[in-house]
This record gives sequence, C-alpha cells and structure tokens, in this order.
Amino acid sequence: MTRYVLMTLLLALPVAAAPAERPLSFTKLWTHGHTTAGQVSEIPAFDRRTNTIWVAGVVGVDVLGGETGTLIEHIDVTGYGLVNSVAIHNGLAAFAIEAGSPDRRRAGVVVFYNTRTRLPVGDPVTVGSLPDMLTFTHDGSKLLVANEGTPNAVADTAYTAPDPPGSVSIIDVETRTVIATAGFENVPQFGTHLRTNVGMDFEPEYIAIEKDGSRAFVTLQEANAVAVLDL
Repeated sequence: MTRYVLMTLLLALPVAAAPAERPLSFTKLWTHGHTTAGQVSEIPAFDRRTNTIWVAGVVGVDVLGGETGTLIEHIDVTGYGLVNSVAIHNGLAAFAIEAGSPDRRRAGVVVFYNTRTRLPVGDPVTVGSLPDMLTFTHDGSKLLVANEGTPNAVADTAYTAPDPPGSVSIIDVETRTVIATAGFENVPQFGTHLRTNVGMDFEPEYIAIEKDGSRAFVTLQEANAVAVLDL
C-alpha cells in the first residue's frame, strides 16, 4: 500500500458551459506537510460538524482545519499499534488500527473519538487481524471493518506463515461491540479470473455498502475478486 507524506485539498467547481457537458475545474486550496515523525497521508475523512479533515497515517491521525489545512491536533495511536484508516459519521470518528510489529498477524482494534472534543469514546473494540479499512453504514448504526489479515513480510516476496484469515467485522455503533464476523472459508466462487494461487487467503481491502444497507461489496485485491456480504 503506497503511503504519502502530504495532504492536498482540491475544490471542484462547475465551469459555465452547455448544461449537457457540465465540465469541472479544480482549484488547489492548500497542501499540508505532516511534521510528526513517521506520520504520512493515508486516508482522509471529513467531519461536517467541525469542518475538519482527519488524516490517518501510520503513527496517528492528524486533524486539519478544512479552510486552511492548519494542524489542529495530532492524535498519537502508537500505544495501540499502527492506524490504517479513519471514517466519520455524525461526529463519531473510528480508527482502524493494526497490531504492528513484532507480529502484525495479531488482532487489531477499532477506537472511537468524539470529533468535537477529540477525546476517546468508550474502550477499544477488538476486531480481526490487520484491520485495513472501515466504513459506517449509511444510517450510522453499524461499522464494517475490512480485516486484511496480511502475514508478516520477511522479504519483498516472502511471508511468515501462517497466513491469518481475512474477515469483515460488523460493529454495533450504539453498543460498540462486534455483533458478527464474516469469514470467507468455503464461500461460493464465480468467475474465470480468480487468483487462488497467491499463497494467501482472501484478504479484504475495501468495503462499499448499498444505500439500503442490505449488502456490502468487499474487494479481495490479491484474489482479483469482489465478495458480496449479506448484511
């Protein structure tokens, strides 16, 4: 996964033209260079309530002012592990944090923060191995976490066995508890271009949820596949 050290915000503006064309132009508003050692730009999430942008980047989450890109606060998560992603819904921020070294195959956690106070909400929620991405359902009642389950890398092409199973954790937001964990063992498979010889189990990378909340679509990057999850 590529990691960057700059956060750039672009503003999309419609350009006057024939209604059928609706071209867009982009205006650069600002660029923020992270100053905390080890902090990079991985995943941003916007909080409408505070007009802030929360940027997950390995050692923590930088909270930036939406107007200027000024650093408001750096939230250090290294006590839990390494943060891979952030999602926000109705003033509640959720961080996906992997266990990190010396063994990233261990269970990760999700931690919640209030976006106004920037303080933790409740206790960390234990999920699967290497939570890589997370997203709220549209009504905010559930949080889905893609547990990638990547084995430890010992070289560019070698991994430490065993390969932990990939899964999707489903968290009830009100109680902040895991109510289900979806695995991929013995699931029906369709299509002619599945990659099943990569030496890894199905490893969830990204989740998109249908508007009515009935299903989620989960990318399985190494397998060249998309899983359909009945919610």
